[in-house]
Amino acid sequence: MEKSGIAVFGGSFNPPTTAHISLAKQVLAKMDNLEKVIFVPVSTNYNKNGLAPDEIRFNMLEQICAKEPGLEVSRLELDSDK
Repeated sequence: MEKSGIAVFGGSFNPPTTAHISLAKQVLAKMDNLEKVIFVPVSTNYNKNGLAPDEIRFNMLEQICAKEPGLEVSRLELDSDK
């Protein structure tokens, strides 16, 4: 079976934790047709108290995903509000 599915995992990831990564990897392992999980961090424009700057959270996720096959990070939410 060719893998073609994509899961989107949105959140603040403030900071990204081992639980976030573990959950994404479990979903990837359990769903046969899933090609990847894409993390979509929310923008600081949501005014959540204590939210680290967008670039810091994005860079943390980017570094993690670079080491984990099937995990990616998207700037969709970060760039959509500007």
